[in-house]
Amino acid sequence: MFSVFICDDDKPVVSQLEQIVISYAEKKSVKIETEVFWSCESLVKQLQTGMQPDLIFLDIEFPKMNGVELGKYIRETMQNETTAIVYISSLQAYAMQLFQIRPLDFLVKPITPQRAADTLEKAITLAGRQSRLFMYHKGHENRRVRVADILYFESRGKEIRIVTQNGEDMFYGSISTVCGPLEKSRFFCPHKSYFVNYYQVSIFTYDALTMSNGDKVPVSQPRRKIVRELQNVYEAEDGV
Repeated sequence: MFSVFICDDDKPVVSQLEQIVISYAEKKSVKIETEVFWSCESLVKQLQTGMQPDLIFLDIEFPKMNGVELGKYIRETMQNETTAIVYISSLQAYAMQLFQIRPLDFLVKPITPQRAADTLEKAITLAGRQSRLFMYHKGHENRRVRVADILYFESRGKEIRIVTQNGEDMFYGSISTVCGPLEKSRFFCPHKSYFVNYYQVSIFTYDALTMSNGDKVPVSQPRRKIVRELQNVYEAEDGV
């Protein structure tokens, strides 16, 4: 079941988005559950119960807590990098404020139904990729971690350090052994000793990446151009 939250105090927009989701679900024969919130405060209360939707259509302008503040709460306070956020606004002047929230898309009112449907499909495809499991061996154990929860891998001699949202671990292997299964999930090598989850990068600079947990990952000089080109490709695909 794919879950969608719609948070907007504009009733016609909410009705339009609900209809777009219903039509998409019927056309694609997929199960999608929707829930509507008329304020950021009511959505926060729901999130605090442990609910973690796959996608949030989120308006920016609200009388009290706004969508930018809610996005920061989801990413920074709740440490939730999995839920896709699609912002909605009649204004387009929020690009810099939204950068660190890493939204999946930005829809300008009035909403174009096809654009909204394409964004929904993108979110479903991404959720499918990120819900996959990465498996590795440690001693006599087979361990599994969700791809979405992995921040990066670091090569340390004959061992690999895996850093996730829940901590870190070590196992025998090399960067080349983890590349194959994860390249299609937007992992890339900014340095010969690191393999990074693009969705967990908070800040890009020419010589380093700041991950969602604050860790700094180096970008080697030979790979700076490649990393920049990858970033441009992914941002273009995401409509950023």
